[in-house]
Amino acid sequence: MQGKQLNFYKIFCTQYKNKLTKILPYYIILQSTCVMKIEVKKLNAQKRYNGRLDFEYEPSENSCLVPLCGIEGKVNCSAEYEIYSDDSVGIKLTVKYLLKGQCSYCLNDAQKFIEKTFDILFVTEDDRENYIYDGISINLKTAVDDAILFSQPNILLCREDCTGIDINNK
Repeated sequence: MQGKQLNFYKIFCTQYKNKLTKILPYYIILQSTCVMKIEVKKLNAQKRYNGRLDFEYEPSENSCLVPLCGIEGKVNCSAEYEIYSDDSVGIKLTVKYLLKGQCSYCLNDAQKFIEKTFDILFVTEDDRENYIYDGISINLKTAVDDAILFSQPNILLCREDCTGIDINNK
């Protein structure tokens, strides 16, 4: 959506989000798409070469790799960016969320708060090592999805010294 139309939807959805149920999903999509985008060309023109974004992200159902677990609620994200003279953009991306499910050893309830920071580089030409963008704007969705996946532990334990299911306990 373009400028005026997008602003109309933001204002409309903000004013009526409690009364309308059909438009609410569109409001959520608009908000997450807008917040997760860095307009590099526009920021360069304004000579604003660094900044920070804070936003919440709703992960997909298959975002959790740990068996019998899931991500509880939304993922809190923070991105500090710096635009370099060659139009590459360095981003320090932090993801925070609650991993909840069953212990990988004893199957009791377990949860763990995850907080992980990643240093990411977006470049305009594909070098097969960094994220690529078009030189105009960066959508952080793929980077956030990757950060969620790479931040997860291999197993989730109910406590650090969990020894597993006690087969002798009757």
